[in-house]
Amino acid sequence: MTFHFDASLPAHKAFLDPLREILRQAFAYVGYPAIEASEMAGSVEALVAQGLPAEPGRGVLRLRLERDATSLHVDVTAPHLPLTPPPVGLMDRVSVHADPGGTRHRFTRHLPGL
Repeated sequence: MTFHFDASLPAHKAFLDPLREILRQAFAYVGYPAIEASEMAGSVEALVAQGLPAEPGRGVLRLRLERDATSLHVDVTAPHLPLTPPPVGLMDRVSVHADPGGTRHRFTRHLPGL
């Protein structure tokens, strides 16, 4: 089964909690245990929080979740994200791309049980 989900949130610290909850729900939906889903969501949120302006009106944070036959891909695009790849951490792979509207960080994790 494949699916994708797109969301746009203001690039503002007040929207970190909704971002983390969307990620947690997505990781749980594809089969990760609750604790692991929370840890992965928290690690992506922590990366996004770095350098995020405290003031509103500083752009849009775009989130895309995409599941294919073997992996879940999490794309986060925002103007404040650096072009330097973050540590892989709990993910299997992380890549960075310059996109219109900001830098896109793609986190990839193999689906549980595969």
